[in-house]
Amino acid sequence: MADRPEHTEYEPFVPLALPAWAREARLTKEQLAAAERTRDYHVRKLQSRAGSERSGDLGTRSEH
Repeated sequence: MADRPEHTEYEPFVPLALPAWAREARLTKEQLAAAERTRDYHVRKLQSRAGSERSGDLGTRSEH
């Protein structure tokens, strides 16, 4: 690793240009609230699944 030069300068961040349809797309408050509820549901589901895997015997778990 000593052969690699030390990198002190970084490329400036250039945001990607959004397509026209993405710039025009706006969520309503109801759509945003529904998306947040869906996200929260899936986060809780994954957390409970991860918690049950940690507390259970990992040797008896079956893979699909």
